[in-house]
Amino acid sequence: MTEAVTILFTAVLVSVVLMIVGLLIMIIGTLAKGAGEAERRIEGGGVIILGPIPIVLSSSQRVAKIILALAIVLTLMTLILYLVSAGVIK
Repeated sequence: MTEAVTILFTAVLVSVVLMIVGLLIMIIGTLAKGAGEAERRIEGGGVIILGPIPIVLSSSQRVAKIILALAIVLTLMTLILYLVSAGVIK
């Protein structure tokens, strides 16, 4: 396997693992909600990445800050993987 294929495979594997972990966290959070507990406030958010620009959607400013930080990290990881695969960074 070439180095680029190895990096691509690793990126895809990490992506799939993160999706599965996120799904499991949502399932556990849903199942862990007790019947006698007070109502909880549910907040959520998401990010749409168009090229290098992240667009953040969220239900509160707190969640927006978290999602924006994660989007920036994801964008930087994508840039680094591109530079490594292009041979600029070795």
